[in-house]
Amino acid sequence: MAKKSILGEFMQSSAGKKLGFDNHIKNIHYTKIKRPQRNRELRRIDELAEDIREDGLENNLLVRKIENDRYEVELIGGERRYSAILRNIEHGDMTYEYIPCKVLTMSDIDARKRLILNNMENDPLTNAEKLEAVEELKEIYKAKKEAGENIPGRIQTIIASEMGLKKSQVANYEKILNHASEEVRESIRKEELPLDAAATLVDLDEEEQRRFLNEHDTYSKKAVESYKEAKHAEEQPIEKQLYYDEHDEIQEIDIEDVDPRKDTEGDEILESEAWDNRTDTIPVETIEDIMTDIVNSMEKLEPKLHGVEFRDEYAQFQKIQREIDTLMEGLGLVYEEA
Repeated sequence: MAKKSILGEFMQSSAGKKLGFDNHIKNIHYTKIKRPQRNRELRRIDELAEDIREDGLENNLLVRKIENDRYEVELIGGERRYSAILRNIEHGDMTYEYIPCKVLTMSDIDARKRLILNNMENDPLTNAEKLEAVEELKEIYKAKKEAGENIPGRIQTIIASEMGLKKSQVANYEKILNHASEEVRESIRKEELPLDAAATLVDLDEEEQRRFLNEHDTYSKKAVESYKEAKHAEEQPIEKQLYYDEHDEIQEIDIEDVDPRKDTEGDEILESEAWDNRTDTIPVETIEDIMTDIVNSMEKLEPKLHGVEFRDEYAQFQKIQREIDTLMEGLGLVYEEA
């Protein structure tokens, strides 16, 4: 026998309707709630349905008002709970024929943003879902900006804060979204390719990305780096050095074959011991190396400036951080995830 809806009977009375209104919670028939058009894969629904049957619905659904002939509201928070309730109804349990919902007034774009963030809180995202979330949030904030809405700060920084990620992580996600081949994306969806490895792999063109996936059984970041180093060595042009031979004829020799301690005729120009003890050489640092050091130092400095006594200094720190972000973007560099 189907389980009777106590809430359903109560909602037919004026007392029930008044209670929902007074508490800013509206009890809405399950058929009048519209599901979002796009959403992530829902997991462990049967488990949640059993919890709701045994312990009841602990949190209300979050919905927004919409103009629609068929539906009263659209779901923006609690889709797993809604799906679990529908699963119970399919099995004859009508306890939540009318579902308690908190009703908000919200635009389409804000509703989409709220749905993404609510999903993150209730169930951990897969790597592929994190990429999709970053991509959608970026589109949302761009649309807001184009509509004339004031966006306080850089979009990348806002997304990092809302998703609970480091800016370096969001930067790497954007790098993957911008440069990954479809094969790389598919490997991420299948959870074969870690995100740190993907961020390294997309430095290569799409053909090389596909070649790496085809030639390797494991897709660790270390494997990608080794592949890139081997590829770089293959492509590195051999520099030539010109010199006069004993007949005063111009000859050329590969730079890698030249012993820097000897001249082109093989005569010693620096004693071995002096060469080994020389101090005129310094490590070569790239712009990326230098900027990485600066970024790492800023990350170490930030928590030390959170005290009240450093309020003015922290404001200056934030200004410098924005300038560094702008410089990184101008140089085409991304933060490397630690």
